[in-house]
Amino acid sequence: MAAHQHTETVEHPRRYQIIAVDDNRDILVAVQRLLRNRGFDVHPYNDPHEALGVLEEDPRRFDLMMLDVHLGQDISGLDILTWVKEVAPHLPVIMLTANEDAYTARAALKAGAFDYLLKPLENREDVESIVVKAVRYGQLQKRARQLESEMDLQQSSVSSPTIVPPRDSTNLDEFGWAMAMTFDEARRQVLGRFERGYAHHLLAVTGGDVVQAGEISGLDGTALHQLFAELGIDPERYRQRRSDGDNGQEVDCSRHRLLALDRDESFAAVLERVLSGRGFDVEPLTDPARALRVVETDAYRFDLMTLDALVGPGDQGLDILHRVRELAPGLPVIVVTADGSAMTARSMLRAGAFDYIVKPLDDVEVVGEIFAKAAQLGQLHRRAREPE
Repeated sequence: MAAHQHTETVEHPRRYQIIAVDDNRDILVAVQRLLRNRGFDVHPYNDPHEALGVLEEDPRRFDLMMLDVHLGQDISGLDILTWVKEVAPHLPVIMLTANEDAYTARAALKAGAFDYLLKPLENREDVESIVVKAVRYGQLQKRARQLESEMDLQQSSVSSPTIVPPRDSTNLDEFGWAMAMTFDEARRQVLGRFERGYAHHLLAVTGGDVVQAGEISGLDGTALHQLFAELGIDPERYRQRRSDGDNGQEVDCSRHRLLALDRDESFAAVLERVLSGRGFDVEPLTDPARALRVVETDAYRFDLMTLDALVGPGDQGLDILHRVRELAPGLPVIVVTADGSAMTARSMLRAGAFDYIVKPLDDVEVVGEIFAKAAQLGQLHRRAREPE
C-alpha cells in the first residue's frame, strides 16, 4: 500500500458511473480493479447488445463509457461510438484496443472518441488521468446544457453565464468534484482543443453563425458564447466580413498553396502526383527551422501544411506541430508519415492536426478529398481571419 502513496487522491462527493464494454472479461476485471478505489463504479458488459439496451433505457445514468474497438461480434466499437454520439452526446467515450494501428486511432478520434487507450492498460496513472479528464468533460457538458435550458425557461437576458458550481453549496454533490472549477480552468484542462485558433476556424467556416458553429464543434451555444467572450472574439466581425466578401471582388479559389515539411526530398513529387488536377501548388521544405520561420513570417500565403511526424529525432514532429498551432492557429496541418503507431496518431490528432495519413499514399481519391477539405478550411480562415 505504501507503494501507491505518491498518487494524488481526489475527493469524490459521489461515485461516478462507468459503463465498460469489452469481449475480453479479463480487461473488464482490470478496469474494475484500476478504478474502484478512485471513486468510480464500473458496470462491465461482455455483450455489446446488452450494454446498448441499458444505455438506451437511461442515457444519462452513466458519466463515461469505455469501449473496445474490436468486439469480435456482429457490431464494432466504432459502430457503437457513432450510435452513442447520437443517443447520448454528453457521454464521453474512451476507446480500448490491443491493436496499435494509426488508422484505428484516427477513425476513433475523428468519430468523436474522447481518447484512446492501448490494452492491457498497464500504466495505472495514465489510465486514471485520462478517465478523470473524460468525466470532467462530460460533467461540464451536462452542466452547460442545464444552464442553457434554465436560460430558455427563464427567458434570461444573460447570454453567457459562467460555468461554476451551484450557489447553494448543499447541492454541490449533485455535480461533483468536476464542477469545482472556474470555466477558465475547465477550458484549459478539458477543452484545450477549443483554443483561439479553433474558435477562429469555427467562425471562419460558418461566417459567424454561432448555431452552425455549435453543430460542427458539438459544444452548446452557452459554452460557445462563453468561449468567444473569454477570447475576446466577436462573431459579428465574421458576419460582416462574409457580407463584404459576397458583395466585393471574388477571391480566386482555383489554386491552393501547400507547405510540405518532410525529411524526404522526393516527397513533394509524390504529393504533386497524388494531388494532380486538384489545384495545389506545393512548396517543399526539409529543414524544420526554416519551415517554422516561413510559418511565423508568412503563414497566410498558405492554405494547408503537411508535416512528417518523423521529420526529426524523438518528439520533434509533435513539437513542431505545437509550434505551428501557436504561430498560425488557422493553418490546417495534415500529418503525413511512415509512422503507423496508434499512439503517435493519437498525440498528433489531440495536438490539433487536421488529419493523420500513413505513407504510402495508395488511396489517391481518399487522400485527395482529405487535402481538398483541409485546404478549403484554410482558405476560408485566411479570407475571414480576425480583422486587425
